[in-house]
Amino acid sequence: MRDRENIDLYAVLQVHPTAEPEIVDAAYRRLARMYHPDVNKAPGARETMIRINLAYEILGAPVLEGRCVSDNEPLNPPTAHLNNALSLSHRH
Repeated sequence: MRDRENIDLYAVLQVHPTAEPEIVDAAYRRLARMYHPDVNKAPGARETMIRINLAYEILGAPVLEGRCVSDNEPLNPPTAHLNNALSLSHRH
């Protein structure tokens, strides 16, 4: 498994760092249809869906911690809660 300190949220959603919000939304919906555990019974589907949900939670928001994200500036959000959720997913 990849180093959890270096999770690329854009790669999780398969979008470019300067992608428009509509592209991020569409990517999330596409990936959710593919990896939702109700649809995908593959062994890693649950963890993949957790990553997708948390990446979207961070990147899908236009404002993070009171700071607006400019249109052409990639967002480099903290990934601590993403890492926590992923470590918790291994306990199930």
